[in-house]
Amino acid sequence: MELQELRTFVAVTEHKSFSKAAIYLEYSQAAVTVQIKNLEEELSVRLFDRLGKTIRLTSAGRILDEHAIRVLNDVSQLMEAVSESDTITGNLRIGTIDSLCSSVFPNLVDRFHEKCPKVSLSITTDTPSKLLTMLKNNELDMLYLFDEIINDPVLINAYVSEERIVFAAAADHLLADGRMHDINELLEYPFILTEKAASYRRVLDTKLLKEGKEIIPVFECNNTDILIDQLIKKKGIAFLPYYATKEFEKQKIIRQIKVHDYNINIWHQVLYHKNKWVNKPMKDFLELLS
Repeated sequence: MELQELRTFVAVTEHKSFSKAAIYLEYSQAAVTVQIKNLEEELSVRLFDRLGKTIRLTSAGRILDEHAIRVLNDVSQLMEAVSESDTITGNLRIGTIDSLCSSVFPNLVDRFHEKCPKVSLSITTDTPSKLLTMLKNNELDMLYLFDEIINDPVLINAYVSEERIVFAAAADHLLADGRMHDINELLEYPFILTEKAASYRRVLDTKLLKEGKEIIPVFECNNTDILIDQLIKKKGIAFLPYYATKEFEKQKIIRQIKVHDYNINIWHQVLYHKNKWVNKPMKDFLELLS
């Protein structure tokens, strides 16, 4: 049994396709087919059920998949341990949302490139649902999301960190006085919010709906930089992660509005597929977060 045959097998399981695995590995489809056939003959089992253009792991295939990932990870760790070179190469594909890309990622990218200058880093932004689909289709290596805790049996949640979501306005707003306010007081003022697909907007809308209330914002945008700009221009009240407002609070440009019974938290999370071979760039990225 060759290591490359195991890598090919894992690629086929991740991509759910011989042809897509061939493109990913830069092999011919025939070469992928031969390597899988070699494995099946050596193990005397069928690894995939082939139903037209669809393939599915057999029970033996699922067992091999579990062990193959472990073996490849062990081999990777061994190679890293005995390597004479500290230079890490390769590529890392990360998916995230717009607000994190503009506020959290600039610092992360700088630190990652200091640690891994030879690694090509690719950042993709989209909605959480589309990013999760891309991750499961092996179009991304990892996701950095800001959402309620994601529990999915095929994903590993490798990093979780809690973050407060705050109501905020220009520093001289009438409600930004440090006192505790009722949500009804805020609803008398115009709101500028992220679009409904945003995780914390969804949580806010759900809580309001349970109380028979609703916010109809005067402006919606998923770019938190634009929302902050609108706050500074005194266009209304926003509901944003603390990480997006804290620097402006230090400068006394923006202030939080305290609201009774609206202590809402969301979680930073980094996820990867449970069958993903966790390479050194992925490990280094996780180390930066921890």
